[in-house]
Amino acid sequence: MRYIPVFIVIISLLPGLARATEFDHSALAHQTLEQHIRPGYTQLLAAARGLEKNIGTHCSAAPGNTLSSVKKAFGSAVLAWSRIEHLRFGPIMKKARHARMVYWPDRKGLGRKQVARALGKRDASVTARESLEGKSVALQGLGALEYILVAKGSEKLSIPGPARTHRCLFMKAIAANIVLISKEVLDQWSGRQGYAATFMQPGANNPAYLEPKEVTLEIAKSYLVALERVRDIRIAGPLGLQRKSTRRKPAVFERSGLSTRAITANLEGILHLYEKGGLMEHIERHEAGMGKGIQYDLNLSLKQLKSISLPMKAAVEDPDAEDKLMAIGFPLKSARKEAARVLTQAAGLALGFNALDGD
Repeated sequence: MRYIPVFIVIISLLPGLARATEFDHSALAHQTLEQHIRPGYTQLLAAARGLEKNIGTHCSAAPGNTLSSVKKAFGSAVLAWSRIEHLRFGPIMKKARHARMVYWPDRKGLGRKQVARALGKRDASVTARESLEGKSVALQGLGALEYILVAKGSEKLSIPGPARTHRCLFMKAIAANIVLISKEVLDQWSGRQGYAATFMQPGANNPAYLEPKEVTLEIAKSYLVALERVRDIRIAGPLGLQRKSTRRKPAVFERSGLSTRAITANLEGILHLYEKGGLMEHIERHEAGMGKGIQYDLNLSLKQLKSISLPMKAAVEDPDAEDKLMAIGFPLKSARKEAARVLTQAAGLALGFNALDGD
């Protein structure tokens, strides 16, 4: 099989490029904030609260009930997070919030071992949100919750006894932690204060952005790097097509069977950023037809992903599903490469790629 290279995007600012002054950086920032960032984190908070409520209901009920409602709420939270995961700037990157939401990839299974150890020893420090917040990031988020819900021993959640009590308290602490993180981030993006002001008012006194072009850079980087992650890590890893390793790697949320759905949600979020956030509109304005062409590539990839009903672990063993996953790499590469090219010309950004680009 032909491997899909891992791209390393080096993005810097290049002043004075032709037509850079024609690009409306402020309009793009405003549209991205109003139409993509705020709605995305609003949906995440709603899903997190739904998860917390369902865990509370299950743990308050008599033992013996199934975990179906909790697993459904967990799936909703995973998908809500996956659709906004590509935003790796602003308040989500403060206090290690991004890693605390999902610790992945779990290299050498270190996170899994930490969760298993906490369950085995019935560690009291993971049963309250306040103490959990100071623990390893691997114990705090959706990955840890996935392990409790579906890994070996999960049946104890339906059997009376100390193990059920401890697991319920652990789950409640994780859910409360996820709600708090989601709320803190949304609060920073809401209104005219917090990080929203930083994002919308670049200048000499701004701690993050000196000029409007730097905000556009942040948005472009979110789009471009997210496409790389989906193509070269989320898909190529399980296929065994990463450049430095031919060994197939576990997919994100593989244990719960949500892997393909989570990756699909990743791409849905990227497409939403592109369409609703304003990148498509600005690219189309600079080069007629290209904005829609990139949209076509993204939709083609998304359609292929949605047609795969198998989780990634099974999909990579199924010839038809594997062929679809392989084919997705080409339109995703085009959607990234063409957007980078046009943004270089239109927005005054210099987007450099390593020597593997084009392989």
